[in-house]
Amino acid sequence: MDFLEEIRDLSNEDLEKLVEAKIKVLEKASYEDNPELDTIGYEIDYNPTDFLIELLNGEDTIGIDSNCFYVGYARRGLRVVYGLSYGHENIVSNDGNYYYLDDDSYVLEFCKYIQDKEVNNEYELFNYIIKFIYNYFRRIKDIDRYEMFKMIKQSKRNYYDPIKEHKFSEFKGKGNAMCSEIAVVAGNILNVFGMDTHIVIGHVKIDGEEESAHAYNMISYTETETGEEIDAIIDFSHHTEVCDINYKNIMYVPFIGEIEKLDTELVKKIVNENEILSFEDYFYMLLGNTVIKLGCQRNRNYYIGKEYEMDCKVIEKIKNK
Repeated sequence: MDFLEEIRDLSNEDLEKLVEAKIKVLEKASYEDNPELDTIGYEIDYNPTDFLIELLNGEDTIGIDSNCFYVGYARRGLRVVYGLSYGHENIVSNDGNYYYLDDDSYVLEFCKYIQDKEVNNEYELFNYIIKFIYNYFRRIKDIDRYEMFKMIKQSKRNYYDPIKEHKFSEFKGKGNAMCSEIAVVAGNILNVFGMDTHIVIGHVKIDGEEESAHAYNMISYTETETGEEIDAIIDFSHHTEVCDINYKNIMYVPFIGEIEKLDTELVKKIVNENEILSFEDYFYMLLGNTVIKLGCQRNRNYYIGKEYEMDCKVIEKIKNK
C-alpha cells in the first residue's frame, strides 16, 4: 500500500514519470525471474506442428511444451497462447488463440483512477481493481473473441500469416476479454502496487460444474491491518458476489483462497504432480453495515490439468519464506 500513498498528490506529469520508472524496474526483474521465456501458455504456433504420440500410463499422450506459471510483471512483447486444437494425424495448433502483450497503459489508467480513492486495506484495493477491469474491458460483447482473431486458411492444414497481428490492446472496450487478459491486467497492477504476483495457466473445477481451462493469479502480500503475511490464489474472472438480504447482487469481488505457503516446492507439486488446491466456495451478504461471509457448500479446485502431457517449465525463483 506504500505505492498508493506515494502517488496520492502527484500531478499527472509526475505520476506518469513514476509509473513509467516503476514498470521499467519490474520489466527488468521479469527478464531475470523468467529467463529465456517469450510465451505464457502453450508453446505452439498457429500453423500446425506434428507431435509424437507416446504411451503414458497406458494411454496415448501428446507432449506439448507449456509455460504455465509466470512470475512477476508480464512484460510487453510476451506472447500469450490461451488455447489449442488437436486434429487427426497428431496435428496440434493454437488455431489463432494467442496475442502479444503490446500495451500496459492500463497501469497508469488505474493509478489515475485510484489516486483519490480512500483505500483502507488490500481487500478494498482488490475490489477497486476488479471494478476497474470490468470497466476497462466492458461487459457487453461488441465482437466474438474467436471472430476478432479468426485465421484465414491457406490450405487444409495451414493458415496465412495474419495481416494484422493479434494484440492484447484489441480487447479494450470490446466486451470479449476472458481469464488470461484479466489475469495479466490484475497481476501487473498488483505487482506495481508492491505485491508478489504470478500468472497461472491451468484449470478450475467448481463442484457441480464442468472443468474449464482457466488463467488466474497467485499472490503474496502483507495485510495492512494485521501485519500477517498472506499467500493465496486470487481469481478476478471467476469472481464471487456480494448480495443483499434478498440475495440480489450488489457487486463482484475477486475470489481469494488462502494457501499455507507459496514457494518453489508448492509450484513444483502444482506443475509436475498436478497438485490440486481446493477451497470452499463462498459469497458475501450485506446486512446493514455488516458483511457476512457465507459458504456455498461446494468446493473450487484449481490445478494445471493433464489433458495433454505438457513439459511445463518451473521457475525456480519463487519467494521462499
